Amino acid sequence: MPISESMVQDIVQEVMAKMQIADAPTGKHGVFKEMNDAIEAAKKAELIVKKMSMDQREKIITCIRKKIKENAEVMARMGVDETGMGNVGDKILKHHLVADKTPALCRCRSLLCHRRFVP
Repeated sequence: MPISESMVQDIVQEVMAKMQIADAPTGKHGVFKEMNDAIEAAKKAELIVKKMSMDQREKIITCIRKKIKENAEVMARMGVDETGMGNVGDKILKHHLVADKTPALCRCRSLLCHRRFVP
């Protein structure tokens, strides 16, 4: 089954609905009010991803990489605004580097692995 960006968004919305999460807390970035809630959601998501084929996982990672690149400037500005440190241009380059070079999938079936890059 081919996975599209809209399917990934649908999955996220479904998980959020099951966890009774409407939107990000007002005035904050993110979805969860407490870190432990985010950790539990990540554990549940991992169980879902483990059942997916390698091709499905690769398509999800491709979507994530695309979104990082599309939003590199916004995230860079947020980082500089929040910390008061760094240079927006340098941070944009770092986001593109992360999107292109962060290890993703390998034959060991680990979602994050150091053995193979999937840009």
